[in-house]
Amino acid sequence: AAGEQVGAEQAVIAQIARALGVAPDAVRRDLSFVDNGGSSLSFVPVAMAFADAGIELPTGWHDVPIDALLARPSDRP
Repeated sequence: AAGEQVGAEQAVIAQIARALGVAPDAVRRDLSFVDNGGSSLSFVPVAMAFADAGIELPTGWHDVPIDALLARPSDRP
């Protein structure tokens, strides 16, 4: 349901924030993970957070705006 999707998105943003060492509200969704300051060292935990949310990431996901990734169809019912 919509509430679960919001929770999953918040979990992904929280993991991105942890990887970047910032507060969740400091993560700019209009920017990519790399443009937010992410590095290859933190790709795996962030990719796992997307997977846990049921979002399949495309090749080169780290250069795609975060809100576009969150808008991808989820494989969760």
